[in-house]
Amino acid sequence: MKLKSMIILCGLVAAGCAACSREIQPAGERNIPEGQVRVVMPVQAGQMECVTRAADEDTVSDLNVYLFDAYSRELVLHSYLTSMELEFNCVPGNYELYVIANAYADLGELQYAQVTDRTVNFMVGLRSLPMSAMRELQIEQQPGNQVTLPPLELERDMAKVTYSISAAPAMNGVEIVSLQVCNIPRRGAIFGDTAPSAQEDEYVSSNRSIVMDGQGRYTDELYMPQNCQGIVASVTDQRLKDADHAPQYATYLMIRAVRENKVLEYRVYLGENNTTDFNVRRNTRYSLDITIEGESEVDTRVQCYTLDVYDDLENSDAALSGYCIPSKAWNLHFDIAGNTAGRKISGTVTLREGVASCFKFNTNPYGQTGTIALWNQNGPNALPVIYNPPVVTEANGWIEYDVLLVDDGGFRKTYTFRHMLANEIRAVPYGDEALTVTSAPYYLRQEDGTLRIACYENGCTLRAPAVQCRDAVRRLVCRCRLPNEALDRRAVPLQTFGDADRPICQIRKIVAGEEAP
Repeated sequence: MKLKSMIILCGLVAAGCAACSREIQPAGERNIPEGQVRVVMPVQAGQMECVTRAADEDTVSDLNVYLFDAYSRELVLHSYLTSMELEFNCVPGNYELYVIANAYADLGELQYAQVTDRTVNFMVGLRSLPMSAMRELQIEQQPGNQVTLPPLELERDMAKVTYSISAAPAMNGVEIVSLQVCNIPRRGAIFGDTAPSAQEDEYVSSNRSIVMDGQGRYTDELYMPQNCQGIVASVTDQRLKDADHAPQYATYLMIRAVRENKVLEYRVYLGENNTTDFNVRRNTRYSLDITIEGESEVDTRVQCYTLDVYDDLENSDAALSGYCIPSKAWNLHFDIAGNTAGRKISGTVTLREGVASCFKFNTNPYGQTGTIALWNQNGPNALPVIYNPPVVTEANGWIEYDVLLVDDGGFRKTYTFRHMLANEIRAVPYGDEALTVTSAPYYLRQEDGTLRIACYENGCTLRAPAVQCRDAVRRLVCRCRLPNEALDRRAVPLQTFGDADRPICQIRKIVAGEEAP
């Protein structure tokens, strides 16, 4: 398998430096107190290239502004603004400025650690992106007592992951069935590069709904907190960027696909290149163009297993050219081969057509939807199926049931089985009688002359040719197989006439355990 991955990385340039001071008060009035200066600083959202918007990535609705003394780390000023320009008075000095945007609330006065340790949570359906900015300020006395600083560019506190997935023409018949973005941090730092958590419960997965466009391509995007998992220098080939070499909680895409009876699993790790890097940084867009070009396991990021699901009713010795003769049970088979990567396969069996009270799957009670529990997750499985109406009639002669299989990696597929059933009559002639059958949907003459007849509740008619001896009396053995019975043996008088073909045996009605001549 070959995965073609193109990763485009777009980062935002942080704004330059400046600085500020103590004894600050908001500039609500235009008079500048003695010994202070007026600081003016526009605020704007930085650029993110090639944006396709699901959330509003540029809107800034509000600002929580925190100014700390650069030496004591004491809070000097907190303001809650809905404008895009900071303006305040302060004495010359050194400061650290922190801005939190799109909180949609006044966060109140916070201590230095409360601001610098602040995190953003992963969530689906953002109306706008949380943003932030930090700048060191050095405010000096200026003529006119006013300092105008360069614009403060806000950075988005999320990384953006976009992906486009399709199958190459050579992969005809492949169906992408699920996609998960795995190892998404529940929360991420917005100031600094805080080390990611080593706790499993601090990571989640996002299941995506698969909707293919008219060109057979699936495209989607999501926003996530940063997840910087570092560099693995030993990964020198993209085929080695796999679960064996990646950090435990590195973010990756899990693509599940089905091709005929094969279940394919493709794992694509994020990062700033296709090899060594496993970092997902905030305010950065990661764009992946993925083409599935094969199902081979040569690429170690690909896991593949084969799942064959079939029943053996029509393949049994009792089958008559499409008519299935129910016995006490047949088997539903689940054959698993290949690398399931530890996936657990399970499912259900549901009757769609037939008499529910006569249907039984495995050990489940009659008439109930059956749960599939496979004891062998990498090999053959066979579970019994029973359908045993007292007599097969034209009304109940069809059985249809669905088999739904899933695994814990997102695979989901339904298999439908439909069979046409009938009762079986076996006519065993004595001698060389050449019998024919009417009023039956199908019959088969075996090498020994025995007739196997598929029929419903109204039975069938047997005929023999004219014979020379008018008074001859022969006997015919009829054996009837019903769903709940073995072959019932019954001797039926066989009368022949020398002048014409006549009915010799007429089975007018079939009931459980017997046939009425």
